[in-house]
Amino acid sequence: MDEAGIREQVSLIVEGLRAKDLEALKQLYATDVVSFDVEPPLQHVGIEAKLKNWAKVFTFFQEVSYEVRDLTLTVGDEVSFGHCFGRLSGTLKNGAATSGMWVRVTFCFQKIDGSWLIAHDQVSVPFDMASGKGVADLEP
Repeated sequence: MDEAGIREQVSLIVEGLRAKDLEALKQLYATDVVSFDVEPPLQHVGIEAKLKNWAKVFTFFQEVSYEVRDLTLTVGDEVSFGHCFGRLSGTLKNGAATSGMWVRVTFCFQKIDGSWLIAHDQVSVPFDMASGKGVADLEP
């Protein structure tokens, strides 16, 4: 039951992004969420900071799509975590289509008032140690 609820939360992220619905996304995160996202700064703290990141995405995209692959969950009574690959893609405001890039995503969920909310997330890309640059063309 709990695993199904968490999987539903992840699917609601996908739906919220496709609809560009910040209010729907807000319902999925703890108010004090800590996010280690792909863009600076090193951490984003609180729901408003997280929503600001998603709002920025919406300023670049006319149409947004988000795909999740290989979601794996470990579910406890009050705290759970999962990891997957995610890809943000779509049509940019200038009309250009982009297939985006695959990133690694880790979610930490906390059961708050009976609901599984994201208390922490981390999004990353691997980097080439020789060049020090991110590698954005890998696929799961």
